[in-house]
Amino acid sequence: MFHLFTKAGRIWGDFRVEGRRIRRPLATSKGAAAVLAADFERRLAIEESGGAPARDLTVAEVVASFLRDRKQTTRSSTLGRYEEVLENIKEWLTAHGVANVRDLTLEKVLEYRESRLAEKMSARTANYEASALKWAIEYSVRSGRLPRNPLAGLRLLKGPKVRIQRPLSLSEGKRLLEVSPEPWRSAYEALLFGGFRSGELRTLEWQDIDLGKGLARVGFRVLTKTGKAREVSLATPILARLREWKLQRKPKPGDPVFLGARDGKRLNARYLRRRLDLDLEVAKIDQKGRYVHALRGTCSQWLHESGAAPHAVSGLLGHSVAVNGAFYLARSRDAETAAVAVLSKVLETVPNGHPGGTTNSESPQVETA
Repeated sequence: MFHLFTKAGRIWGDFRVEGRRIRRPLATSKGAAAVLAADFERRLAIEESGGAPARDLTVAEVVASFLRDRKQTTRSSTLGRYEEVLENIKEWLTAHGVANVRDLTLEKVLEYRESRLAEKMSARTANYEASALKWAIEYSVRSGRLPRNPLAGLRLLKGPKVRIQRPLSLSEGKRLLEVSPEPWRSAYEALLFGGFRSGELRTLEWQDIDLGKGLARVGFRVLTKTGKAREVSLATPILARLREWKLQRKPKPGDPVFLGARDGKRLNARYLRRRLDLDLEVAKIDQKGRYVHALRGTCSQWLHESGAAPHAVSGLLGHSVAVNGAFYLARSRDAETAAVAVLSKVLETVPNGHPGGTTNSESPQVETA
């Protein structure tokens, strides 16, 4: 049993379990405090009983439960990252004899993290992967399926707090497109001349494209980073290519526009990152600070350098405030169209295909409908 009391403006819970007395702060409102107190008492009871019903939970079951919850509460791009990361961890743990949560230890996860660092993974990414498993187990703890989280003591590695992203110059952007085969070239064009986020690009479907109006609708089906939907004006050369692809492919409304080169399925974030590194190297462009998201930043940079209005750039990229951050401005379709026209002129100067005139014929081409 427990009872609530107020101390220093907060509501505390007083718990008594098997002769133990535990006091802890809960919340500032009675309703929230009552819910948290009941949940904490249930977890204490499970811990005292040894958590017998939950001891045989497998890592796969815990991950599946966590992903079902996240499917309802996160963007598809974030869900995809969780799925990718947790699948890697599951495979590694299984190969090292850990199938059940009761066999999982903090030392084993630290060993996994060390193996990823040995592969030259950044501390930031290694932290994310290990933390993803910790969050998955914590969800089962909060649901009452597990008595405790064996990864509760996981501490983050120290690393650079901020990644510095550097936009491409106009000449570097042209060189990148000239050396890149399909379907990667088309993906880069959409990032450089459409200002899409990587996740927006990967979830774009033909039903989101209006070729008649020259627009791509983003955030109407799948939540964007800011949670706001917008319409993106497409550069003229991209529109011409889309019309050609639509005639060639005859896609269904729910088919993805941007496809990966390996299996013809939806574009994969990891392959896109790796391919960009390769194409930057071929184009002899310094890779430092040149991430996939830096291509979106390049779009903003080029627009500003061309004299586009700040509120037009913000509207195109999906920012809720003008890029200078000083004030809010109403979106102007005419201003955005003028800004995209500037990018169209640049894109028209880039030769089609990459050196030698060869393209990856086995790779489906990027499409936007």
